[in-house]
Amino acid sequence: RPLIWAVCSNPGKYPDPELRTAATLALAKFMMVSSDICEENLQLIFTILEKSKEAVIRGNTVIALGDLSFRFPNQLEPWIPRLYARLRDDSPKVRQNTLTILTHLVLNDMVKVKG
Repeated sequence: RPLIWAVCSNPGKYPDPELRTAATLALAKFMMVSSDICEENLQLIFTILEKSKEAVIRGNTVIALGDLSFRFPNQLEPWIPRLYARLRDDSPKVRQNTLTILTHLVLNDMVKVKG
């Protein structure tokens, strides 16, 4: 876990996009293990979501956050507005992933429609 955290939190030190994509997915999978690990890493994963230059990383992160929302809805509830913000992403694929995830969350009563 420390290696994954190091790669995710230092994108300048690890410039390879495939490595950072794999590390971000691994981080999301670790977050699924327990609510404590999820809580510890929410700030990091949302920073990756907002600041990553690669659309594939942002798109995968949105999907992972949808899975985390089903597993730990109470931990992710305060962060949902940041997920809604991805509807204005530059990448059409990220916007599509966000809309799909939010649609599933709304239809399953995991989040309420806002704005």
